[in-house]
Amino acid sequence: MSDPTLKRQYNYFNREYFDGKLPKNASVIWSRVKKFTKLRHTRDYHHLKPVAAADCRVANSIDGVALRPPRIRIAWNMRTCPTICKIHLLHEMAHIPTWNEPREHGPLWKREIHRLIEAGAFTPLL
Repeated sequence: MSDPTLKRQYNYFNREYFDGKLPKNASVIWSRVKKFTKLRHTRDYHHLKPVAAADCRVANSIDGVALRPPRIRIAWNMRTCPTICKIHLLHEMAHIPTWNEPREHGPLWKREIHRLIEAGAFTPLL
């Protein structure tokens, strides 16, 4: 179930910067993630990698049509930083129209981010 505050922000960004074309039934939730996750353990030390502050998942598809609505998760610890949370939300929303791109941050996603920058989506947040 979506968080009402995150969902309102998603709906606002969808109207303002995506012309309402993103799925209205997307789930936008807080996620409790650990700060670090182990990559591998060696005899001498652990390799650690930061976990993303947010992510977006779109289910597998049949003929390019998503089987489930997208789900955006924002790290629980971001709730006290509304500006950073909005930046992460916009970042994750940019993945929705480019979800079937082979690379996660490939050229289509970068074009989408540049479009958002030119539209002024990030201006009031920076």
